[in-house]
Amino acid sequence: YTPQDAPPPAEPPGVAPYVRGTQPLGHTEGGWLLCQEYAGPDVAATADALRDDLERGTQGVWLLLDAPLGLDVKDEATLERLLAHVPLDRTPVHLEPTSDVLRPASLLLEVLAKKAGAAKQSLRGSLGIDPIAALARHGAAKVDVARTLAEAAPLVTSLLKDAPGLRALLVSSRPWADAGATSVHELAWSIATGVEYLRELERSGVSPGEAARSMQFALSVGGQFFPEIAKLRAARLLWSKVVAASGGAPQAQAMALHARTASATKTRRDPWVNILRGTAESFAAVVAGADSVSTSPFDEPLGTPDELGRRLARNTQLILRDESSLNRVADPAGGSYYLEQLTGEFARAAWTELQRIEALGGISKALAQGDVARVLTETRTARDKAVRTRKLPIVGVSEFPHLHEAPVQ
Repeated sequence: YTPQDAPPPAEPPGVAPYVRGTQPLGHTEGGWLLCQEYAGPDVAATADALRDDLERGTQGVWLLLDAPLGLDVKDEATLERLLAHVPLDRTPVHLEPTSDVLRPASLLLEVLAKKAGAAKQSLRGSLGIDPIAALARHGAAKVDVARTLAEAAPLVTSLLKDAPGLRALLVSSRPWADAGATSVHELAWSIATGVEYLRELERSGVSPGEAARSMQFALSVGGQFFPEIAKLRAARLLWSKVVAASGGAPQAQAMALHARTASATKTRRDPWVNILRGTAESFAAVVAGADSVSTSPFDEPLGTPDELGRRLARNTQLILRDESSLNRVADPAGGSYYLEQLTGEFARAAWTELQRIEALGGISKALAQGDVARVLTETRTARDKAVRTRKLPIVGVSEFPHLHEAPVQ
């Protein structure tokens, strides 16, 4: 790869279209946010885990809600017990519900008002209103995207005024990534979700610029190191183009990007290899300039992670930051002819898929028509065949399996 393949970008970091990150100095001022995810049935145990992790280096909290896979937060008192040890005035709290996307937001606002007092300007995080993710999981019979966003519009407006650090809307790629989507489809469908939110909120009187500043994106990072770096960089580029075309100012074009290590790349057999997978995926997320990163514990596929799994996940990022010094370079990927070309290829491929989804009427209609399910089925079938024929090796499973492996307790 040479300058003729991909000349370096003209824009420095912190300038639209934000391919090189949304901050002029990248991670060199304070680093990225070390954000840990929590789920499981036991609220009391999770509250203790939150306290321990925040004392040992965790900076942000990401809560997966709704049983059976997530935390069952039924009322304000339950959420208050869960966050009892969390200093809400300096710890970003993010919600990711899987079904009722409005109620957890109201519960968190009530808890924040009670515990944080009047210091609303210092609050940070996201309320997790993501009806399209719920639609992907539960179907059109249970989720009305347009009505949900119409009800959320007043909250979007009020938060922008009173608590700009709290983003009302979430665009999570978890449903696509966990279902086996390719990186291009995950990227395109996430941008399509953001487009639909812009469109529906504008119908409720919220300008595209205001709506864009109310969105938190959360993308999964898979096992292909360089392509995943390019995917995150292309996500910022595409979102900037979408918001600009919608009339949003350059400041509104900056994507708030959370990156999580993918669930679909982790194994139950030989789970210790998940430590290596999580390290490579976290490294890719940081190099790509994600604002916050969650590293999944190695034992997550086996059930609720224990203290060892959480500690190793947390320390993975602490080592990347404090020993590998990844926070000392503003834009590690910038100017690499290979990565610049790969970013452009991802952006063009995802834009083509976005146009196809828009031609169907948007991501909600594509889901309702079964188009997304069809594409995912084809992708999973091809991947399963590649695994069975050993064209796609999985260390510890299809390659180098330990047949007498002792189970993790």
